[in-house]
Amino acid sequence: MKDIYLSERLKKIAEIIPSNSIVADIGTDHAYLPIFLVKNKISPRVIAVEAKKGPYERALKNVFYYQCEGKIEVRLGQGLKTILPEEIDVAVIAGMGGETIKKILVESKEKLEVIPGFIL
Repeated sequence: MKDIYLSERLKKIAEIIPSNSIVADIGTDHAYLPIFLVKNKISPRVIAVEAKKGPYERALKNVFYYQCEGKIEVRLGQGLKTILPEEIDVAVIAGMGGETIKKILVESKEKLEVIPGFIL
């Protein structure tokens, strides 16, 4: 099994995630950030959320390839709608346009006061 490669942007995000946080990566794409967080023991559990079926399936394959089943749960759905309010410590919503991020936050505004941390 090879090491997971992260872009500089994803490395910067990983650096600011508090240790031992339960994280949701919204718009995970390949699930590289969740895999990195688990493999490097930054997070014991990550929820990887993807809205589109193709990226969702890629994320599932990568989680299996990097042997992270049980620590990373991949969910198909829109934004924070797949996340229970007290289920996570940090939501990462990055790598998309500002309007998309705004839409995700507005559509789940009831969760904004309950989730302790956001990385946008």
